[in-house]
Amino acid sequence: MYYNSRWILRTWGAAMEQRDMAGILMQGRLTISDEIYNRILMKIIEGQWQVGDKLPSEKQLCELFGASRVSVRTALSRLAARGIIFTRQGK
Repeated sequence: MYYNSRWILRTWGAAMEQRDMAGILMQGRLTISDEIYNRILMKIIEGQWQVGDKLPSEKQLCELFGASRVSVRTALSRLAARGIIFTRQGK
């Protein structure tokens, strides 16, 4: 997954926005992966990443957020589980 796949933003619309304030995590103490999840989600909400865009690689996201690959992968997996992003095998 790390080298041969791409995370791609899936559809984003009113249905997602209505769900739990777009799924932003705000209760209690947040883990690093929670913070990364929130920051990626905010970039999507704010329109920095559009539907169909390829997200930066895991390595680039690690550098962007100053976090480990495990934390980034956990955040990406949570976004994928919610149907916000999906992965496609690289060519």
